[in-house]
Amino acid sequence: MNAAFKPLLPAGSAEPTPRLSFTAKVLRQPATVASFQPASRACTAPASPANHQPRVTLERQGDRISRILITCACGEVIELDCRY
Repeated sequence: MNAAFKPLLPAGSAEPTPRLSFTAKVLRQPATVASFQPASRACTAPASPANHQPRVTLERQGDRISRILITCACGEVIELDCRY
């Protein structure tokens, strides 16, 4: 164990420690705030009425999910790699 380590409670202390007060500091809003800009274009309407639901596909390696593919109704695909 590191010599600089200090436990949250003193050794052998069975009595609860008194609560410490907490003060939050509210910061001022900057004079200029950048407006929200989406990272990509908005999703368009579905290409065909028959395929109007998004689809989620799971790719597996053994018993673990390695990737999640989310296919939007417009055809856009979002890939999420899973790291354990």
